[in-house]
Amino acid sequence: MNEAATRAMRRGESRRESAGRSCAKRGFTLIELLVVIAIIAILAALLLPALAKSKDQAIRTECKNNLNQFNIAMHIYCNENKDLLPQQANDGGVYWAWDLPWNEGLNLVSDGMIWRTFYCPGTAWKFGDTNNYDLFYNYAPGNIHVVGYALTLPGTAEFTQAGPMTNINYKMSTPTTWEVGPSTVQYGPVSQRVLLADATLEADGIWNSVEGGYTVNGKPFTHTTAHFVNPNKPAGGNLAMIDGHVEWRDFQYMIKRTDSTSGVSGEPAYWW
Repeated sequence: MNEAATRAMRRGESRRESAGRSCAKRGFTLIELLVVIAIIAILAALLLPALAKSKDQAIRTECKNNLNQFNIAMHIYCNENKDLLPQQANDGGVYWAWDLPWNEGLNLVSDGMIWRTFYCPGTAWKFGDTNNYDLFYNYAPGNIHVVGYALTLPGTAEFTQAGPMTNINYKMSTPTTWEVGPSTVQYGPVSQRVLLADATLEADGIWNSVEGGYTVNGKPFTHTTAHFVNPNKPAGGNLAMIDGHVEWRDFQYMIKRTDSTSGVSGEPAYWW
């Protein structure tokens, strides 16, 4: 090969090497980067609602399991107490529908129920285990446990008027009836007779900040509804029925079941 051909070959190789280095150094253009960002945003918009829905469903399932355990424990209690459900002492300290008598609560725990089961995971964003432990054991020792589910037990101050009284259950296997004039009336079949309900509570039109007796460093720690569509609209709640099953009820089918104990601003009404 002559000298001229050799120089030409070397120039060709040099150009190829230079082109290769140029390609290796070339990065994303602005348009390509924007396309990638747009694709990521689209994927996030598609996936995030599905992930949120999956998380909400997991919370509802855990809540349903809690109420199943609570319902079983209440049935065991009634089997040991001549079919009678716990009776609130109502000595001036039992106002809200989620006030569980002290001794009865300890009996349920001794029968195998874990104290965490008394609280819906739907309030975990605001109430941690420490808060719930304090509500169960330290809020009113010897009097009541404040649990996370509404109870349809007799003696609660919120069940004192004629309407709310029809939500009370006295026995587990014997249907509860009321004397209305000359007639005896039973309100609803046992399959739809609520024994325990998710805490869907409202005060003064507010669902996510209901004043309570629980304080942190001297400041009130407000209670909240368990399940939300958004911060101001309840999604609904799980209900445990007298016959033993638990079902979900959308909020649109709920009605107010209790009245405020004194009409004081900030005191709640429960819905199910």
